[in-house]
Amino acid sequence: MFLGLGKTDVDISVISLFLPKVRSQLRISCTDGAQTSVLAWNAVWDGLLLGAVLGTDVMCNLQSDVPAENLTPESNVAVTNYHLRGFAKTPAFDLSELDVVWIESHFESARRLLADEAFQNAVHCLATYRWHTMPRARLAVLWSGVEGLFGVDSEIVFRVSLYTALFLEPDDGLKRRETFSRVKDLYKLRSKAGGPRRPHEERCQ
Repeated sequence: MFLGLGKTDVDISVISLFLPKVRSQLRISCTDGAQTSVLAWNAVWDGLLLGAVLGTDVMCNLQSDVPAENLTPESNVAVTNYHLRGFAKTPAFDLSELDVVWIESHFESARRLLADEAFQNAVHCLATYRWHTMPRARLAVLWSGVEGLFGVDSEIVFRVSLYTALFLEPDDGLKRRETFSRVKDLYKLRSKAGGPRRPHEERCQ
């Protein structure tokens, strides 16, 4: 069936890799072709947002005109990602009832926040840092998302630590100070990971 679904050898290969890994599907329905394209594009961001919120890989690699379980060699299947992202051997995330309730309560608010460029960048960093093979690169991507949230461009260590602590612990001074110190220590690791590393230095985990 994979041979019939793919238009090219590359498409056949990508479909063969990803179709057996499909665990969930988004149904997009619209009478207008242009609007359907917009909704399909936004659905990719929905996947990234879910991946960021749940701390797992959520990728939209394929689009088709029917659900995956109803595919036949005559179905229309399009490959939307040729970078093999989401192919890492990460465990599947099974949603609990509490997870579903939380998502239903908060997802729409988070989706609206995607209109903010800083939040959009942070979501993308949190959802995609796993795509990098080097731990140092992963750490740099994560921190770039945090830095972008607060728009810090001077006194970076102090300001990022302060703003993060204020954001996470607005009502508890003791916890706020503890968070400030923890973030400051973490940022030292981020700076160490981002700079040149000598052979005798320990690898940053």
